[in-house]
Amino acid sequence: PVPSQIIMVKLLALAVLHKSKEDSKEQPVFITLAEDLSSFGWFTRGAIQEHIRFGFRTVCGRTDFGLRQTVKMEKFDYVVHAHVRNDGLCGIAITDEEYPAQAIFGGISQMLSEILKASKSDNTAKDTKHRTSASIDLHPSKDSFEVPAFLRTMLSRFQDPKEADKAHKIQETIKDVKEILQKNVVQLLERGETLDKLMEDTKDLSYTSKAFHDRAARMNYWCCRTY
Repeated sequence: PVPSQIIMVKLLALAVLHKSKEDSKEQPVFITLAEDLSSFGWFTRGAIQEHIRFGFRTVCGRTDFGLRQTVKMEKFDYVVHAHVRNDGLCGIAITDEEYPAQAIFGGISQMLSEILKASKSDNTAKDTKHRTSASIDLHPSKDSFEVPAFLRTMLSRFQDPKEADKAHKIQETIKDVKEILQKNVVQLLERGETLDKLMEDTKDLSYTSKAFHDRAARMNYWCCRTY
């Protein structure tokens, strides 16, 4: 019998974070995050999840306000796309390398619009009966990984780049965004900073995930400069 084909997920995760404009050293905080890690084995999903969160926080924190940026992960077939608005709201996604950047940024713009609408809806509701099941705070003091229903739907729908491209075509041109910057993750590092040191200091990665990273690097599956 012909072995069944493994369908690789084109879009692993979508998230929204808040980046402080007052304190540049303050780490971005997650507002919401939706993931599909079905392409990975059960025993590696936890480590993959932590690396995605670490990558999201790092790329968001190192993308200037009002810019969009696509960052390639070395020796890893996925790239991170981040759009940081001037108000500090950051939409971010991780896709395979074949996913069109213009299309996913259209999806990210729609995601940010929906987050803003949901937040305004929560704030204007007169009582809790009319609020959404998980109130969305755009300036959280700690990470929130609650997933609104519309974000789950987007994660599923945008597996097809054509669907995200539709979102791009119906979005109005964002005036404060001039171009999409193309970078390698190593280019995000500050002078004298190393990726290993950054990973060592982060709270996003557990000891198990760091060990997984080191072990995978030795197997040439995951490079030590993935994030």
